[in-house]
Amino acid sequence: MKVLFVNQYYLPDHSATARLLADLAEDLAREGEHVRVLASRGGYEGGAWLPPEEVIEGVRVERVPATSLGKRHLAGRALDYVTFLGLAGAALARSAEVDLIVSLTTPPMLGPVSVSVGRLRKTPVVSWVQDVYPDTAIALGFVPGSGVTSTTLRRAARYSHQNAAAIAVLSERMGARLRDQGAPGSKITTLWNWADGKVIQPKPPESSAMRESLRVPPDHLLVMYSGNFGLSHDLSTLVEAARELERRRAPVTFAFVGSGARRPEAERLAVGSTSIRFAPYQPYSALGDSLTAADIHLVSLREGLDGLVEPSKLYGILAAGRPTLFLGPDAAEPARVIREHGVGWVARPGDVTAVVEAVAAAANDRVRVRELGARARLEFTRCFDRPVAARRWHSFLRDVAQRSRLPSSAGSE
Repeated sequence: MKVLFVNQYYLPDHSATARLLADLAEDLAREGEHVRVLASRGGYEGGAWLPPEEVIEGVRVERVPATSLGKRHLAGRALDYVTFLGLAGAALARSAEVDLIVSLTTPPMLGPVSVSVGRLRKTPVVSWVQDVYPDTAIALGFVPGSGVTSTTLRRAARYSHQNAAAIAVLSERMGARLRDQGAPGSKITTLWNWADGKVIQPKPPESSAMRESLRVPPDHLLVMYSGNFGLSHDLSTLVEAARELERRRAPVTFAFVGSGARRPEAERLAVGSTSIRFAPYQPYSALGDSLTAADIHLVSLREGLDGLVEPSKLYGILAAGRPTLFLGPDAAEPARVIREHGVGWVARPGDVTAVVEAVAAAANDRVRVRELGARARLEFTRCFDRPVAARRWHSFLRDVAQRSRLPSSAGSE
């Protein structure tokens, strides 16, 4: 089976979709499939171009010379999107024949471009939806909810859904969102994201170099937010809860590790606090140490974004054997996982009291925290580890290729 993945970012870029795509592409290549990736020479954070072509762990990576201005400014990010869409579309049109094109949703509207080229080439396209557009952009205020722009983008999304051979979503709720956009339910398959349980393994928090660098007092519970400080996340509630616990003299330290649009806001809200720490993004090689530094991890999502965005950081937390406190809508996937598997707590955005009470109770019952962490790793190994996801994806892609294969190409493998 010959598979071509299309996404704006790929290794060595550190973006979440780059890492997930690399895991899957490498696993398929190890199973003997012919795997290529079409990406941008630019990076998520901008900076110097990456090589135009290389082979990484058996995966041939081809990169188009899109701009690399990064996400610091909206105009630069938009130009990175537009140049990649145009160049990627042209590269897809002239690329070698494959059995399947798998198109992610970075940048927005990559799906319609990939589907259009796939139809011209008579190549089936699988849409791998990480974020639902244009609904996410509308919910975050980037696009008006009504008018020519939103109408055009909704039509493009509907066109993509209806002409894709199959659609992979991250949760049942995301599937419902796509059906609301006009996607045929028969094309939708739920395939959860994952983490690598070999890279991220449980270990005692006191053995973490990251915990030591954060200067956490020995008797303190460390509560960590790790990852992107994005517009879809509610960080102000978490900072306010940290300050309230500090006023109560609770033995708790909060750490915010990563970067993004809302980090400056979080830093302003934390000015004067002695119990809140900030640290930069950690390289993938240090992720296991960083995640196991915490006793509890935080995940957040703003109201109204359930099923539009699914925080994939949850799976790394489970791999580390740590419980999760999720601040977000009840219908969101992290809330379902936490309740169904019994691996943490759920609170609504803005509910500072609920966060404070959950963390204070955890600080007073460390045995319970460790029990929840052990259960988290157990459920991770069963449902969300990389080999489990790879088997699901491999079976899914081979099934789509088999169903989509034209009679004349039946003996091509």
